[in-house]
Amino acid sequence: DRHPGPVSPARETQIAYRTTAQRIRGYRAALPAHPGAALHLMEAAQNTPADGEALTLDLLRAHPEVTGVVCMSDVLAQGALRAAATLGLSVPGDLSVIGYDDLPSSGALNLTTVWQPTPDKGAAVGAAILALLDGQEPAPVTLPTRLGVRGSTAPPRSPAASSA
Repeated sequence: DRHPGPVSPARETQIAYRTTAQRIRGYRAALPAHPGAALHLMEAAQNTPADGEALTLDLLRAHPEVTGVVCMSDVLAQGALRAAATLGLSVPGDLSVIGYDDLPSSGALNLTTVWQPTPDKGAAVGAAILALLDGQEPAPVTLPTRLGVRGSTAPPRSPAASSA
């Protein structure tokens, strides 16, 4: 049940996918340490570069002060990179972009991304399916991640620099 576009507070409370909900809680928990930072959630209809581009264009047109975009996948981040180019924004000078998954294409795009152990994710899903087939509740699984910093991120620009 997708609702593409800005995510309302009511919609945020309905997020059923545990990983997404945990990521958003983590982003919200980090906000107080960064005065002036804001979280503008957008929901994609599909995990495609086209959706990533359209949502990023909408976000940046509504909130031109945004200096960073964290996408829930590298595929959406590819679209965010295209949106930045469309708007004439420098990545990472004007806008930092981060994805998730560390797809093989992400290195070629110089995309900063959160690596996830894809084979381990598949094994965990398989174990969960087998547990369900046995009438058992699958155990929650938390897998390791690591941030792969590449050339699509930089410290936020200062307000003085953005008006120069």
